[in-house]
Amino acid sequence: MRRAFTLVELLVSVVILSVVILYALKLYDGSRKQILYISSLSTQTLSDSLFLLPNITKYNSDTKSAYDLLESKIKIERYESRQALREYKREINIPEPIFITPPPDQIGPKAIIDPLFLKDEHSSRYRFLKIIAF
Repeated sequence: MRRAFTLVELLVSVVILSVVILYALKLYDGSRKQILYISSLSTQTLSDSLFLLPNITKYNSDTKSAYDLLESKIKIERYESRQALREYKREINIPEPIFITPPPDQIGPKAIIDPLFLKDEHSSRYRFLKIIAF
């Protein structure tokens, strides 16, 4: 009757365990990268919302900070807040608007789509839809 494992059996079990641990670490690293990317994208989207103002169209081809856009709208008393808003800078590009009209033989709404591109480390695209006639 055998009382212990042989050296070969121990080596095989160590190899199997190391392969399983390496696979688990690879899955963890992939998940970590996805979490960091999603977190970065969420932060970018939140900071982009500071630039989505009705008067943004007058800043075409300019690089503006969030503070430049918001200072006339709201009073920002804390110095730290003003400095943080000055750090959020985006290059604003506004292409020509897209006019949507129904075919001549049909009745339907008319609309304008105003595209907005915010360029930075992660560029963003937004579109504003205005229905002008129904």
